[in-house]
Amino acid sequence: MSRLFVDTDPGIDDALALAMVLGAARERIAGIGTVAGNVDADRATRNAALLLEDAQARDVPLHRGADASLLGTRCDASDVHGSDGLGGTVDRAPRLEARPPHAVRALIDAASASPGEPLDLLALGPLTNLALALALDPGLPERLGRVVWMGGTIAGQGNATAAAEFNAYVDPEAVARVLAAGLRLEIVSWETTLDHRIPLDELRGWIGGTSPLARRALRMLDHLVRAGLAGGADGVALPDPLAAAVMLEPSCVLACEQAPVSVALSGRARGQTIVDRRPRRDPDLPVVTLVTRIDVARLADLVRGAFR
Repeated sequence: MSRLFVDTDPGIDDALALAMVLGAARERIAGIGTVAGNVDADRATRNAALLLEDAQARDVPLHRGADASLLGTRCDASDVHGSDGLGGTVDRAPRLEARPPHAVRALIDAASASPGEPLDLLALGPLTNLALALALDPGLPERLGRVVWMGGTIAGQGNATAAAEFNAYVDPEAVARVLAAGLRLEIVSWETTLDHRIPLDELRGWIGGTSPLARRALRMLDHLVRAGLAGGADGVALPDPLAAAVMLEPSCVLACEQAPVSVALSGRARGQTIVDRRPRRDPDLPVVTLVTRIDVARLADLVRGAFR
């Protein structure tokens, strides 16, 4: 199996996705990089360190990454994830610290560490770190294998704005640079997430257990309930765990499409990823894989395995 780098901005759903990766593919992890998104880079790094400690995975390399978008802007999703990013569950300062180098350099180094063995990348937040790495190392695409990103929209149904999904909205210029790089990019969109919401009681059953990681996960779900973002007929949206499942178990993808994608960089639609489904498509647009249906039974198995 290819080595794996995880780029993340934890984030409640990022935390569940990290648990899945640690449970199913810890030996593959070449590093974890953090990026400003759901929370600022300092909190994202602290949260990742707490999760690694909870999982008794202090040996996994952790690297702090970009603290603003390519244009220097910042925003967060504290209205969803709480001011600490983990639904108010941050209960200590972690002993684990990020190590040098910067996450951008760590990604480049990891991709270069084993010539002839491509590095897979699971991107769970804004694409700032990857965009910077591509700018610093134009040869990077040749050394990357699969790149799975949770982000963007495929039908214009956003969550940060009416048209834009949060990870794309935070740094659209980074999305544009990544799309232009010709990567083997697989996208799990916001609409795909909405099509795979999980009933709250079912998700709690998948997590189960009494480990520190499981207890934190269940408390994070309680936060989503209090915030009015879980429960009821709609269930819980799991964007990053779906992306993690696609990376960890490619066979869990039940339907996908190949299509050119671009991103809006201005106006009211800024941050919207636009899928070109016209019969005569723009030949200059990059073609990516859009994941539309995922085997929920395999997702359940991966979540259960993460919290055993």
